[in-house]
Amino acid sequence: MRWAKVIGPTALSSTTDVLLGGANLKAPALAKSILAVIPQIGSPAGPTTAEPIAAKLTLQSNDFFVQPYITLPQPIGASLAKSGIQPQWEAPIYPVNCPIKGGSELMVYGTGLYNHTIEPYMAVTVIFADYVAGPQVHAKIGTFTNTGASAAEVKGSGIRLTGGKKIIEVNGFVVGTTVATLKGICSKMRLASSGLQGMGDLEWALEHVSGTIATDATTASVQECAKLSRVRDLDVPITDPIDLDDYHNLIVALTTTGNWVIGILFI
Repeated sequence: MRWAKVIGPTALSSTTDVLLGGANLKAPALAKSILAVIPQIGSPAGPTTAEPIAAKLTLQSNDFFVQPYITLPQPIGASLAKSGIQPQWEAPIYPVNCPIKGGSELMVYGTGLYNHTIEPYMAVTVIFADYVAGPQVHAKIGTFTNTGASAAEVKGSGIRLTGGKKIIEVNGFVVGTTVATLKGICSKMRLASSGLQGMGDLEWALEHVSGTIATDATTASVQECAKLSRVRDLDVPITDPIDLDDYHNLIVALTTTGNWVIGILFI
């Protein structure tokens, strides 16, 4: 048996952790595991000109073992027109497979990665099961880092994984700020470490953010649409612990900079 509970939507306050729903989420009495989480963000009050909407999800508990499980909802791109539409891709479903006891309490936090002028709202759907699924999945993200404007590679702050045996997914996104005419975002990401066993660096292309044909605030084409890029079903053995260097590489130079972040799922 599998079923779902929702916590939130709750306003995110700048870049500080916010306990969604204002209280811990209590698991159903028959629950034996958390199968998955589905994070979602939006801006009911509308976007702010030249600001993307980007956040992270963190799961923690004092009742059962879960390393802070930190991952990314789909972002929403920036626009020059506050009245513009907010296209957004389908919410991601992340596996967790964490054993729990019925009635356990889960702390679900939302945190803005961007210091939004208008607070976005975040909600998370948690999928429970009355059986134990496995193996347990852990999730970490890197630092929300500026892209720079040049067609060049930029190094992030690094990501340390502990307690893992292999990476099963890499993901990430890039969002712009001020939209520039004919300047879409075309880029790729890379993870490097001596602890990646066998095949060298991990690389993947990001979903491109389309360029625009006008920067007139009354033109509908000024809205960006950014998508979380996910490479799943990986089987990458790693040392424990492992320190990963994270990189983002713009293929086309930008007039204005954006921000990028990488996420990792591992078991």
